[in-house]
Amino acid sequence: MRQAIQRLKRKEESEAVFINSALRKARTRTLVQAGGLLYKAGLLNEFSIELGADLQKDIECKDQVHALFGALLELRSLIKETDEYSHTYLALKGKVGFAEATHSLKK
Repeated sequence: MRQAIQRLKRKEESEAVFINSALRKARTRTLVQAGGLLYKAGLLNEFSIELGADLQKDIECKDQVHALFGALLELRSLIKETDEYSHTYLALKGKVGFAEATHSLKK
């Protein structure tokens, strides 16, 4: 009986580790994709952030990182404060942006 209980505990622990690992991987994938959207929108160029820069450790890009973060906070504030930037409007603008980016790649 004791061995069966221990086996069940090990199985539960193993499943918990798997779930945590899967959640971490999913979170990381989402964050990487969000970074890709910043790149695709031209925000990295706009704030002079070079690909390959370590945004946490590179002292030279701290001002750019702070400026980009400030811009994102400002965007969040605009979205909350006004109906002018509804999710529907922004989604439409994003669709147009993706279509234009795809079209320019085909040229």
